[in-house]
Amino acid sequence: MRRQLLGMALVGLVAFFTSGCETARGGGWIPSILDPTTKATFGFQLVCNSKKNTLSGQLEYQDHGSNSAFPGGVAIHGVVPRFDLSTVPVTCAQLDQGVPPGLTDFHGEYRAQVAGFVDCTSTPSFCGTFEVFAADKTVCPLPGEDAFGIRLTGGIYDGYFNGNCLQGGNITVF
Repeated sequence: MRRQLLGMALVGLVAFFTSGCETARGGGWIPSILDPTTKATFGFQLVCNSKKNTLSGQLEYQDHGSNSAFPGGVAIHGVVPRFDLSTVPVTCAQLDQGVPPGLTDFHGEYRAQVAGFVDCTSTPSFCGTFEVFAADKTVCPLPGEDAFGIRLTGGIYDGYFNGNCLQGGNITVF
């Protein structure tokens, strides 16, 4: 009986400490839109901290293919700047309302990972914005497949987009 009570208390504590954070993260690869025989790789994390009521995240993305528009491929580091949700006003729990389970869409600023980049003030042509769509087992034809999509606006990668079901890796939205 004591073990059952202790177990229930531990479950309650874990639920209390983890329920305060909405998270999406993933990594893997999809076919390159620039050259379907090569990979486009990515990794991201998006965190909504309900104790501080803030949203923040990071993204790494490289399309290892090339074409005439993007002869060196695409390589970016993206940031979802820390955002105080109380200025909206909205809470982490409200971000999920109306969104089907397992889906997330987030935006941020990117900087190109190329030679000659200094910072976005000195070399603004290397910077722009991104939008990412990530799906955890919800939109692909085969059960259990995840999906990733990205669109870049502004900077040297203006107009770039790619999206597909993952060929390797995993996305978790919770």
